[in-house]
Parts: sequence; structure tokens; C-alpha cells
Amino acid sequence: MPQTIICPFCGAENESGRLTCHSCQTNFRQADLLSALTQRLTRLETIVADLQQALPAQAAEPAPEPLPQTAVPQPTPQPKKPTPTPQRAYLPAAVWQSDFWFNKIGLGLLLLALAFLFSYAVEQGWIGPPVRVAIGLIVGTGLLGIGYRTARKRPHFGQALQGGGIAAYYITGFAAFQLYALVALPVAFVYMTLVTLLAFTLSLRQKEAMLSLIGGLGGLVTPILLATGQGSVVGLIIYICFICGSLALIYFFQGWQVVLWLANSGGWAIVLGSMIAFDIFDQAQTSAENWAVQGGILFCLLIYWGLPVVRQLNWQTAFNRLPPIQFGFADSYLPNFVKSVFNTHPQLAILVHPILALWLTLLLWRFPENGDGLLTLGTAVLFGLLAWGISRQQGQDRVWYMHGVTAVFCFTLALALLLDSTWLLLALALEAALLHLGTHFIKRRTLQVGAHIFSLVVVLLLVEHLAEWRIVTPIWNLHSLVVLAVIGLIFATSYLIPSAQNLNFPLLYRLVAHIALLAWFWHEFNVLSGQGLVTIVWGVYAVGLLLLALYFRHQHLRLIALATLFVLVGKLFLVDLVVLETVWRILLFAGFGGLFLFISYFYGSWLGLSEQSRKAP
Repeated sequence: MPQTIICPFCGAENESGRLTCHSCQTNFRQADLLSALTQRLTRLETIVADLQQALPAQAAEPAPEPLPQTAVPQPTPQPKKPTPTPQRAYLPAAVWQSDFWFNKIGLGLLLLALAFLFSYAVEQGWIGPPVRVAIGLIVGTGLLGIGYRTARKRPHFGQALQGGGIAAYYITGFAAFQLYALVALPVAFVYMTLVTLLAFTLSLRQKEAMLSLIGGLGGLVTPILLATGQGSVVGLIIYICFICGSLALIYFFQGWQVVLWLANSGGWAIVLGSMIAFDIFDQAQTSAENWAVQGGILFCLLIYWGLPVVRQLNWQTAFNRLPPIQFGFADSYLPNFVKSVFNTHPQLAILVHPILALWLTLLLWRFPENGDGLLTLGTAVLFGLLAWGISRQQGQDRVWYMHGVTAVFCFTLALALLLDSTWLLLALALEAALLHLGTHFIKRRTLQVGAHIFSLVVVLLLVEHLAEWRIVTPIWNLHSLVVLAVIGLIFATSYLIPSAQNLNFPLLYRLVAHIALLAWFWHEFNVLSGQGLVTIVWGVYAVGLLLLALYFRHQHLRLIALATLFVLVGKLFLVDLVVLETVWRILLFAGFGGLFLFISYFYGSWLGLSEQSRKAP
């Protein structure tokens, strides 16, 4: 039996040779170092305790008598002031510190006052459009300068002023082009791009994510602010790739999560918006526009999925090269459960962005028959190979597992696109069984839940197929045989599922298979020869189950067989008594009446009960 490693924190069993726990991701080497440090600390505490015990013994030795001294009046001891009990801070300190909020409120009020003054001066005709634009540039420059000079001593105050200066620059550029037509579109576009780069530069120099957030937001809305209705899709996609790529690189080197989230939401929204605005859907012929959109989709996929994965792999191998992932501002005030969400972002990026890219690609192109399914299947194969490659590296369990989840999702979608309903039902049943088999090798709760969800989908599809009362050749037709095979797979899957602490999932799966088989008998034999034959088949099936249960002494199977017999009695009265002819009624009621008497006579002896114990009270 291979040696296993017991995790010292969660107690989970791990295969020998692993570096991290599959359950809590504890690094075993670091855990060993921590254990060694704990032992050394315990020894040091023991030594200190022994020294403290030795000190009173030395103090007990008689000290030499002091020389007589002149009496000096001793100061009257002052009573100790009680130490005030610190009050619990129910809100983060940044909420009530004036340095955090008052500067922003004051800046907002000041900007509104300037806007009102500016509007009043325009109404009075005191200043013309060029002067208005110049005032905007002066105000933005002044705010930037003061904010940059005061950022070291008053960080919140300085950031607020610099953010206000960047916003003033954007508003000025918008007014100069859209409102006053003082500059041409290329000039306004270059100006807005330079403002965005300025915000990025200030953010990186001061290590502050807020300025990158303001610059990224301004850069993403620049095409909207400068829109003329005659834009180019190619130019828009190139510009958005530049802005989003810059934001993604800032995230990669600084670890600011909020910056990447802005790039994610803004990039995908603008790509989809450009497809809607220029009606680039279901393209059968190639053009510069749809190739530009496809290039934008692939670029977004690479930076939104690729960069977080590369950063995660690099962080695991050399964590001192890059700063850790954080929200970007107010990180010291965030609770731990929120911080744990940031650590899951690379895993979410692996699943979400490939699916978004695939969906937009399928919307963009008109593929030939089965082209959508083959492209989706190719995506599943690609991510499956990536999962296999990453799994060979130590300590990358989460990364390769999420690649595998993405591969399974795409593979399931490919099956839905390539197969008809009958073969899809069989394929999904096989996939559910394989997922349950995989839970024996991959100890992940999400995999167990996913396998149960797949099985539930299979059961729902099975109910739909059983509800389709097709008048075809009974039993020996493709639809009936596939449904019967799916029922068998559900029953076989029950032996791949471990019983939970409070739920007997294997028994639940067998009950579902049992009920589905009864429904299959009802449908097929009713088409063949009517309800009388259905009752006979049910009776033979129930008696067979009862004999198996008695032979193997299986309590659950015996109860299911008895319940089936009682359901059969209900069918005799509710269905057969109404729809069957008199001869069938006589035969069925007489036959099953004798069967029940026969079972009643021998049932106790079959169970091994004594005659005394079978007496009625």
C-alpha cells in the first residue's frame, strides 16, 4: 500500500510525493518549517521559565545592610488613573478619518462651484470657447501639481486632487471637440490618449491603483466621448486592445485586481458593443471588420485568461518576483473572506473568459454544418491538453483543475451541438458516469457536485424521452434501446458513488433507475400488447427483485420489491379495472391474488423467522 501524507492542518490524506494538500492547499515543506520553529520556540520558553524560577532564589539571599542616611521626605504616591477601555471600532478607520472622505467631498463641492461659475460666465458672455478650454487645462494642471506635491505627506488628499486633475483634462478634451469644435478628431483623440498614459504613469510612479482606475475608465469611454457616427471598427478594436492591454500589464506587475476587473468588463463590453453597433453577426464572408473583431476577441482572451494564469504559475515558483494580488485600495480594511475572493480570480478567469471568447466567436461567424460543434470540441481538446501539461507541475492543483473544468464544459457544449437528442442523452449519461469515476482519483468537492448535476440533467432528459410516446416498433428501435442503456448507466453509476454522511446517494440513483425502468416497461409493452402485458411484466420484474433480495439478504432491495408489488396492486384497481376486458381482469386478479397468497405463506420462512415470531399479537 503506498504511503500517504496526512495534512497537519485539515487531516486529509494525500498521495506520497505531493508538495501541497489537495484539500486546503497547505505547503508541506512550509508546514515542516513551521513545526520546527514551533518546537524551537517551545524549548526557548522552557529555558526562560527555568531562568525565572532561579531569579527568586537569588533574591532571597540576605542583602548587605544599607548605610544610615538622612531622612528624605518621600513624595506622596499619586493614585493611578484608570486606563480607558478601548472602544471597539465597528467601522474601518478610513470611514471616519477626515483624510479619506473630507478631501473628496471638498473637492467635489469645489469642482461644482467652479462649474457653476463657469456656466454663469458663459451665460454672461464674459469668456469665449478658447478661454473656457484654457481654463479647464489650467484647473486640471493646478490640481495635478498640488496633488503630486502633497501626495507624500497626505496620500489620500494628493490622490484625490490628482484624480480631479485627470478628470478635468478629460472633460476639457471632450468640450474642445464635441461642444466647441476647436480641434479636429485626430488631435482630440491623441490628447485623450496622452491623458490616459499620464494617469498610468502617475499611478505606477506612486504605486497607487486609483489613478490607473481613473485613467483606464477615461480611456475606455474616450471612443464614446469622441463618437461622430463615422468611426472605424478596425481603429476602435486596436485602440481598445491598447488600453486593455495596458491595464492588464499593470495588473501583472502590480497585482491590482480592480484594474484587471475594469479591463475585463470594459473590453468585452466594447467588443460586443462594436458587433451590435456595426451589425457584425453571422458573417459568411471575410472582411477587415470581422477579422478585426475576431482579433480583438483573441487578444482579450490572451490577456484576460493568459496573464492571470502566467502570473499564478510564476507566483507559485518564485513568489518574491511579483507583489501579491490585492484589491488595489483600502486593502488593509477588507475582511479576510473578501481577500480570499481575490485569490480565486485566476481560477475564475480560466473558466469565464474562454467561454466568453467562444460564444462571441460563434456569434461572429457563420460556420458550415457542424462547424460550431467542431470548433467547440477543438477548444475542449486544447484546454484538456493544457490541464494535462500543467498537472505535471507540482503545486498547481487549482490551475490545472480549472483548465480541466473548462475542457469538460466545452466538451459538453460540443456534444449538444453535434449530436441529436437521442445520442446526446447517451453521451451525457456516459460523461456523468466518467465524472463520478473521476471523483475516486480527484478529491474535489466541486467535482462531486458537478457529477451529481450532470446526473440530474441526464434524469431530466430521460424523463423527457420517456414522455415522448412514439408509436414505433416496440422495444427493438434505436430510441427505446438508448433509453434502456441510459437507465442501465444510471444504475451502474450508483456503484461509483460513495455514500455521504447523511444522504445515501447510491440508493437514490438506484431508485431513479428502478422507476425509469418501470416507466420504460409501461411505454414499450403498452405499445406491444396493452396494459395487461404491462402488469404481467411488472409482476415478473417485482418477483425477480424479491427473489434476488431474499437470496442476497439485501434489505433495501427487498423493500423496493415489496413497494413495487403494492404499486402493481394499485395499477390493477386504478388502470386495469377500467381499461381491460373482463377476461383480462379475471386472469390478472386471480393470478396476482394467488401470487400474493403464495408469497404470504412462504415469506416468513424465506426471511428465516420462527413460527412463534410470526404470530400476530
